[in-house]
Amino acid sequence: KVVGVTDFCDYPEEAREIERVGGVEPNLEKIVDLEPDLVLYIGGAAQLEKTQTMEDLGLTVLVLAPSDIEGIFADIELVGRATGTEDEAADLVSELRARMDGVLSRVAQAERQPLVFYELDATDPTRPWTAGPGSFIDALITMTGGINLGASAGMEWAQFSTEEIIAQDPEIIILGDANYGVTVESVEERPGWGVMTAVKEGAIYPIDDTLVSRPGPRIVDGLEELARIIHPEIFK
Repeated sequence: KVVGVTDFCDYPEEAREIERVGGVEPNLEKIVDLEPDLVLYIGGAAQLEKTQTMEDLGLTVLVLAPSDIEGIFADIELVGRATGTEDEAADLVSELRARMDGVLSRVAQAERQPLVFYELDATDPTRPWTAGPGSFIDALITMTGGINLGASAGMEWAQFSTEEIIAQDPEIIILGDANYGVTVESVEERPGWGVMTAVKEGAIYPIDDTLVSRPGPRIVDGLEELARIIHPEIFK
């Protein structure tokens, strides 16, 4: 039984009805009051101080820090062992892996690798943020037969100027910020963007960013969605 979730947890729908325990900064007092048997905490080495504080308060903490899709599968199995649901976890991973392998086998048939710009945040539309090496987004674009424009930044998160994006001329633009009001039309109307191949050919696609940025079972949904966008000729 799940007794508490973060402010960001909105899937499945039932998660919206569960007690909230904070966001980036968890409300430790509320977590302790809920008396959980186990706290699942997503974070790497940078979060050790927070997890140590939780343990000092008597909480049992399991840290999940996947760096790729295989790491997500391993964490699902780890949570299964920790919660006494090993068989269910193994079945889920088997199903997810079969779906992933199905995508990869079809992508292998692709004759080209289009250049993809994945937009994370265009609060400043002249210097939008994108995802680079080390991110799930970069890995998924590569797995689905695309070339991630953001990979050239050499860092996990980076901003590119309009001029830099135009110079690389992406064939596909994916709007990870569509959930926050960015539309295909607003991108088409940005000064200078009309010269890009993706804009001229109408290859601008909104996506639910939670599918490709959250390390959980729906990452395979994100993989499938990216495959349909990047290779529509294969995934019809």
